[in-house]
Parts: sequence; C-alpha cells; structure tokens
Amino acid sequence: MDIEGSRLQQPAQDKREKLEDRYGKIAMPALAAAVGAARKEKDQRQMSAEAAYTRLQQMAQS
Repeated sequence: MDIEGSRLQQPAQDKREKLEDRYGKIAMPALAAAVGAARKEKDQRQMSAEAAYTRLQQMAQS
C-alpha cells in the first residue's frame, strides 16, 4: 500500500480504536451489525427510488 492510501485509512482505524477503548471489543460486533443493517436499508431505499423513477419514465412515454 502506498503512503497516501495508508494515510486515508489511518483516521478510520484511529476512530475504531477509540471506540474499542471506550466500549470494549464486545460491543464492536453489535456496532458492525448496526452499520451493516443501516447500509442495507439505504440500499433498499435507493433501489425503490430507482424503480419509482423508472415507472414514472414509462408512464410518461405511454
């Protein structure tokens, strides 16, 4: 990894280590699961918005 890439990852690693220090390593899997669930929900909303847009385009063409 080049220097620039490691510099970009460092703040995220520092934040993760700070959270581990504050809440302990036990809470980290739960936090990761919550973040994953939030991302999945966002992806589903994005897909719903794209489907609605596509439907509007089809209605406009007919």
